[in-house]
Amino acid sequence: AAHRAVTLSEVVRFGKTERGRAEGAASLAMRRGDPAGIAFYLDHRRIHVGADALAAEQAYTAWLTDRRAGRDRVLPAPTNALVAELNDRARADRRRTNCKPPGRTVALSDGLLASAGDWITTRSNARWLRIGKRGWVKNGQRWMIHAVERGGSLTVSPLLGDDAATVRLP
Repeated sequence: AAHRAVTLSEVVRFGKTERGRAEGAASLAMRRGDPAGIAFYLDHRRIHVGADALAAEQAYTAWLTDRRAGRDRVLPAPTNALVAELNDRARADRRRTNCKPPGRTVALSDGLLASAGDWITTRSNARWLRIGKRGWVKNGQRWMIHAVERGGSLTVSPLLGDDAATVRLP
């Protein structure tokens, strides 16, 4: 029998509206493993059930549609293998529409390749890697790669925020 996957169509946490606060509480409940947290998403018809492959395809298509419309979205997946597959697909789609050679590439911790123009997410805090005068590299931060340097370090800027603020990730 095919596995059934559940996809969540949108998560917007901790907004200032009543709905935002309710969603923030639901998100935190889910993080604690409290099944009551899923009720918010069920009530707002944001959970869809289907076979793994179909759910992944629908989620990717929705993500790509949003990206092409200029909306910032993340595409979560339940396993590292599926995350890698979706990331590889997104990079291939971007490269097809870019029509430029990728330039220097680097292998990331998940084994996928990345080059200038790709987006990455840092997986740990690095307070010694400063971003401008106010910040540092944080776990879960998303970045645009501007250059892959010799030796594999990356020159990146925050995906959201100040494009002028760059940092070099080892």
